[in-house]
Amino acid sequence: MDALERFYSEFNRWVSAYNHIKRTSFSPEEVKEKLVSRIPEESLRHIGAAFVEGWLKTVKRKDRGYFVKESDEDTLWGGMWMLEASGEEIIPCWEQYVQLADYSRLRAVADKKGLTVRLEDNLMDIAVCAGENLLLYVENKLKKEDANNLLNKMKEYGEKGFKIDDFDKGNDALRKAKYLVQKNACPSYFVISAIGWEKVFQVEYLHENNRFILHERNDMSLLHPLFDAAISGETP
Repeated sequence: MDALERFYSEFNRWVSAYNHIKRTSFSPEEVKEKLVSRIPEESLRHIGAAFVEGWLKTVKRKDRGYFVKESDEDTLWGGMWMLEASGEEIIPCWEQYVQLADYSRLRAVADKKGLTVRLEDNLMDIAVCAGENLLLYVENKLKKEDANNLLNKMKEYGEKGFKIDDFDKGNDALRKAKYLVQKNACPSYFVISAIGWEKVFQVEYLHENNRFILHERNDMSLLHPLFDAAISGETP
């Protein structure tokens, strides 16, 4: 079974589990058509590879049979639901597929470099650690337009500054900006990605009112920050 076949095997399990839990009867093939209309085959193949390599697993419990998490995560949480209801339909949780594809790409390099990649780490979509240092924080969106909108607002917060306890309910950009400067975080790089699109930034921290500057690195892809990363200390 190759990586793409493995993905579809897991996907069929998710739809079957959803049907069992919700007492519905959606066809895996019909839901799959919705998925492939938006998510490229290459991304699905990356996700399948993460299952083949043993990095990801689908929770076996019948009431959580479409919940995916890292294989070494022992708690019920720390992962993501792969399907959701939309009116009378069932649809993929779109951003999760972008996130898992990026996770797989990063793991393929990180494991060879001795780096650690985590999903949903302290609310960050993906975090990459070089020992005790947070090297990279990745934020995933489905659409390029949504990613750019978030990015521009984050830059504004970085320019003017903010307080960690500022009210952020419903303010995604402020929350993401806080992730950059929270205690024991301060990643060297920030990546924002969507389907077929990504931007890499080197983060400069100004240490005044939590201000920061995102310096775009047009010479880098998602994987480049990992290539020459220096590991120091133990990963928390």
